[in-house]
Amino acid sequence: MTDAQVTSMVEMAHARGCREFNRYDGSLFLMCQELLQSDPGNAKALSVLKELQVFIATREKPTSFDEFALPVPYTTEELRRQQ
Repeated sequence: MTDAQVTSMVEMAHARGCREFNRYDGSLFLMCQELLQSDPGNAKALSVLKELQVFIATREKPTSFDEFALPVPYTTEELRRQQ
C-alpha cells in the first residue's frame, strides 16, 4: 500500500462522517485487505477489517486485541525511509 492509498482511505472515511478515522486506521484497513488477498483464511485480518468497517459505519471503535497480532501496517514509502 502507498501513502496515497492510505490518504484516500482516510478521506473516504471522513466523507462518511467518521472524522476519528486516522492514517493508522487507514493503513491497518488496507493491510488487512492485502493480507486477506494472499491468505483468505486469515482470521485476525478478517476480524480487524470487520471492526474497522463497523468503526467507519458507526463511528464507534470496537475494543479488540486482534490488531496487535498483525504486522505493523507500514506503507511502501515508510519502509523505504527505514532502509
